Amino acid sequence: MTSILHFPVYIILLMLLNAVLIPTIYKEFNERTKYQIIGTIFISWILSFTVLASVMKNGYFIYNFGNFHQSIGIQFLVDEFSAMMTFVIISVALLIIVYSIKDMEHEIDKSQFLSYYTLIF
Repeated sequence: MTSILHFPVYIILLMLLNAVLIPTIYKEFNERTKYQIIGTIFISWILSFTVLASVMKNGYFIYNFGNFHQSIGIQFLVDEFSAMMTFVIISVALLIIVYSIKDMEHEIDKSQFLSYYTLIF
């Protein structure tokens, strides 16, 4: 159970990390970029499903950032509603990315391709 407590933070960090890395590392869209985008969303989807299953089974949990006392630290409360909404939003993002990659290759210029997918992250 303790490792599942970190999963919501991993989801946020994974998305933010890729939102910064993809436009800076890759100058053009290629197969490796495509697999990294889909892989990131898929890993986030698996993490959000695991969090949802854990919350439905064990109830809500609270994640404290920095191990500070809650009056001065930042708390992250994960309940049934927030876990379900995270799962739904990431599922929709995964479907959008999978179905739009082939279509977007013919619609827009290759130089703008990565900026559109950065918006999803």
